[in-house]
Amino acid sequence: MKRKVLFVFALVSFYFCNGQLTQGNWLVGGTSQFSLYQNKNTNLYPTAYEQTSQGFNITASPNIGYFIKDRFALGLRPSLIWEKGKGGDAIAPDGTVFGSGGRLTQIRFVVGPFGRYYLLDAEKDYNILVEASYQYGVGSPKPINEKISIFSASIGPVIYLNSAVGIEFLLGYQNTIVNAPDYYRNNRNTLQLNIGLQIHLE
Repeated sequence: MKRKVLFVFALVSFYFCNGQLTQGNWLVGGTSQFSLYQNKNTNLYPTAYEQTSQGFNITASPNIGYFIKDRFALGLRPSLIWEKGKGGDAIAPDGTVFGSGGRLTQIRFVVGPFGRYYLLDAEKDYNILVEASYQYGVGSPKPINEKISIFSASIGPVIYLNSAVGIEFLLGYQNTIVNAPDYYRNNRNTLQLNIGLQIHLE
């Protein structure tokens, strides 16, 4: 009797593991991210100058996706970004140093699509995924009115705790462009570590 129960349990587990990445299933969850950055800003106000800044940010990103094909999902991801940094010396085009930046704390909101592909067969209790995403949003309040564009690409393992829940550990690259007309523009490239929890629903 015990052997029959174990056999049925194994068949059910195999069925659901295969169903995790099947066309028509939903993906619901989120990720948290921590990254360090250093970038050069081109500032336009009150006069033209360049300034290097550095700091860190923490990002929380819920998501919802849909498997349009086996192992391939598309979805939508909003993100709330909390950032803390410090500006360096302000340097004019002629090389004159005329000030130093202070500390800055900002909250930014972005949203956009993502796509991900799982590289291994669905019957395993682990997998490797690759993901790319684009997000657009806003940051500082008026009169600055930041416009933010973020492109991200990442890869890493997902470990399934059961038939429906997986934990992800992703290492990725992110390019962030922040543009505040008449104030400043910066272009930032960072490496990021993402930890996520995803639930697969039929």
